[in-house]
Amino acid sequence: MGGMGGMGGMNGGGSMPHSDNNKGNLGGGKTSDLTRKIQKTLKDLGVTSKDHPLKLWGVYLVFIVITYFVFSGGDFSVLLTVASATRSFAFLTLLISLFISSSSSLVSLKTLHLYLCVFAFRLLSIFRHEGYLPYDKTGDWFYHFVEFTALGFTAFTAYTVHVTFKSTYEPTHDSFGGGVGGLPSQFGELVILVPCALLAILIHPTLNSDWISDVSWTFSMYLESIAVLPQLYLFQKGKSNITMLTAHFVVALGLARVFDGIFWMRSFTELTSSNGGKFPGIVALISQLAHLVMICDFFWYYARALKEGGTEMVLPTSGSMV
Repeated sequence: MGGMGGMGGMNGGGSMPHSDNNKGNLGGGKTSDLTRKIQKTLKDLGVTSKDHPLKLWGVYLVFIVITYFVFSGGDFSVLLTVASATRSFAFLTLLISLFISSSSSLVSLKTLHLYLCVFAFRLLSIFRHEGYLPYDKTGDWFYHFVEFTALGFTAFTAYTVHVTFKSTYEPTHDSFGGGVGGLPSQFGELVILVPCALLAILIHPTLNSDWISDVSWTFSMYLESIAVLPQLYLFQKGKSNITMLTAHFVVALGLARVFDGIFWMRSFTELTSSNGGKFPGIVALISQLAHLVMICDFFWYYARALKEGGTEMVLPTSGSMV
């Protein structure tokens, strides 16, 4: 790829029976049929809520190994693609948990909406220019494919919550941002969207030398750093007992930020070589760390749940989760 010169990292059994929860299938015969087919497929594959976490993480690891040895040239910048694949895995895991449980009570639509924006704006940037692409072979097309896959999983998950299992969704718990400045709860995402957009307009790298592309990429990065906040708020609001499948989702999002953070610390000089000096690079690194700071408690309780070998993860009803 063209990209940025001189950089070593990147470039410039039968159908499952209906239960009360399944009354959320509001999309008519086609939606109900699709739901039953997906649930039957998961059952046939042996995927259940009682699966040991290493089973899913093992599948993830196999995919990462294939990515490195087949699609990557082994360059350090493959970390960007690994981070993208980890986010895609996160939303696939959440989607699986929805169809296994036939309930969306543990899911924040606000977080899903925010991540739809994250993927859409990042794709807007990387499809137009090369400045924020991995320098290795994955930057030719594979990175785009994985990002688009993540967008597809997220969109299907949002549709599943909005339509398929609508009756099980609990907006009273998913109320992040409601009441701030008189804002109705259903528009709580704006509490995150607006500040991130303004910050991206004011402070952004210029690796593509294109205002729309640079701001779009920066907006997606800032937004991703706190997009999980409504999900954590939902847990603290009243969903302290969560399934391990749902916990995998949050942990995978955090792991993706670890990969991103390692990459950007290594590539800090590229961000600071753009117009605006070191400031855009410093803000970019802070945004990478913000996500991890917010979910550090979650990692602790997740590790404890793994050690105990249960099928649920128990969070405190109050504390420093958010």
